[in-house]
Amino acid sequence: MSDGSYVTYSFDGDNVSRSEEFSVNGKLVATITYQYFPDNRLKRVEETNIGGARKIETAMTFAYDNKENLMQMVDLTKYPETGTYQVEMVTRYTNYDSKKNVSDLWTLYPILPTVTLQVNNAATVTQYIEGPDGAEMLFHTSQYVYQYNAQGYPTSHTHTDPGGTLTATYSYVTAQ
Repeated sequence: MSDGSYVTYSFDGDNVSRSEEFSVNGKLVATITYQYFPDNRLKRVEETNIGGARKIETAMTFAYDNKENLMQMVDLTKYPETGTYQVEMVTRYTNYDSKKNVSDLWTLYPILPTVTLQVNNAATVTQYIEGPDGAEMLFHTSQYVYQYNAQGYPTSHTHTDPGGTLTATYSYVTAQ
């Protein structure tokens, strides 16, 4: 990375099984392990951050539809008092189109170039937190509208949520 920090990767076959993030002075600050379904889709990510005053352990679980698009991602935090993970947020992806998705590379950090979370583009992303009664409570909804080129790749998308509207554009370079 440009600041001198770096990430190392360990593999099990073609899949990343573990990554370690180091600070600029070489101190280990985070360890991430990756679990996969038998079809090599990402199933669970567990992260341990050791950079601060206390160790923080989190996890994410992933569920997919029959078209290999991410349907749900659950963010979990491990509570040291009980040693169990508790749900912090549930994110659901719905209303997929049939066009090509190009944003997978920056969905997760560190980058996992062999992982595809979404083959297509979700039009709605809804996040839920646990309400006072223990039931899911709506936290945030985002709507996405895409424009495409003749090859079916996005040329732009508009993201609308309660905070306003943002537009991103995409450009492509033809390989020589």
